[in-house]
Amino acid sequence: MQTLFITGGTGYIGSILMNSLSKVEFRIIALVRPGSEHKVPSGVELIIADVFKPEEWIAKVPLDSIFIHLLGVAHPSPAKKNLFQTIDLRAVKIVATAAKETQSKKFIYLSVAMEPSSIMKDFQEAKIKGEEYIISLNLIHVFIRPWYVLGPGHWWPYLLFPLFKLLEIIPATAKKAKAYGFVNIKQMVSSLVFIVNHIWMKFLMYLK
Repeated sequence: MQTLFITGGTGYIGSILMNSLSKVEFRIIALVRPGSEHKVPSGVELIIADVFKPEEWIAKVPLDSIFIHLLGVAHPSPAKKNLFQTIDLRAVKIVATAAKETQSKKFIYLSVAMEPSSIMKDFQEAKIKGEEYIISLNLIHVFIRPWYVLGPGHWWPYLLFPLFKLLEIIPATAKKAKAYGFVNIKQMVSSLVFIVNHIWMKFLMYLK
């Protein structure tokens, strides 16, 4: 049975994703910090440790697991510029290195839309560096690049939806407006489940 190793599994997207993945045939292991154990659905195995202390958890990760890295700063905003470096970038480097050391070559990374944004350029820069680091380790990867994921506690951008639709049909703004298009939490989780169920499984069959 293929093992999925998930970081950020108790967060906004991860908590819903684990519920969805627990219904399919995978062994799921979540890395969670102490005190968050109650957020993990039944059937999911736990490694309770600090992600920034890999010596506490890397030996517990089965070899050749599929890594799903969702951990990052909650509610990113320009005011959290320093956290993008100390949390987002630092964490992905640690987790990608762990993937390499546990002989995993399969890494799914929740990144961000890369159409340049003056407001969120620091966030994008951290994600770009994270992607570059994953590539440098020769990990087979999928980068998922949403701009904003709508869902519980994250509904306010719906107010901008008519404006974005208008900008999408104006040639001068269409490219950027489409890049910044919203997806909802159900679409995001469905995409992640599809990647795990189909893309990776077909890849593994090809290797055999």
